[in-house]
Amino acid sequence: MYIEYYIIENLLINYIIISCTSILIKRHTNEKKKWIGAFLGTIYSVAYLYPTLGVLFTLPFKLIIMTFIILTSFTYKDKKEFIRISLVFYLVNVFICGSTYFIIYFTGIEHMKISFLIVCTYISCELLKYIYRDIKNLKYITHSPSPPCPHLSVHLHLLQPVHPHPFVSLSLPQSVSFPQSAFLPRMP
Repeated sequence: MYIEYYIIENLLINYIIISCTSILIKRHTNEKKKWIGAFLGTIYSVAYLYPTLGVLFTLPFKLIIMTFIILTSFTYKDKKEFIRISLVFYLVNVFICGSTYFIIYFTGIEHMKISFLIVCTYISCELLKYIYRDIKNLKYITHSPSPPCPHLSVHLHLLQPVHPHPFVSLSLPQSVSFPQSAFLPRMP
């Protein structure tokens, strides 16, 4: 494996770990801080390639590096919150790394492919988050108390499909009536 791939992989996975921690502790973290923390973790992981730096990988030094990454990536109010953030950060690391090695061990898939899948999954979740937010905004707009046209209002029903079109139903005032066949698609 080339070093540039190793660096890019570690940078992205470290960013995902910090982002997942941010989501789990329910605190928004600045993107710049996330990337700085990911970069620090990447520099530390590159040190693994140099066997003469073995002292860096002892438990006390790992805790120091982890603390430094947390201090760089997150803000906290008191000691209790710092310990909570540290615990969540550590558990996210264990979960992502453990699941990666589990997949490698039982399937034989290469490490880079698994990292690629993790990155793709994270990007997909981020996209779904934006889509969900847009749907919520659209639902809020369509359920406003005063529709733009008082005689005809369109409502989105995402959870309860209505025939013949599962996502759109028309609400008409009592004075307007159409035969049921007017809303059904015509058969060729």
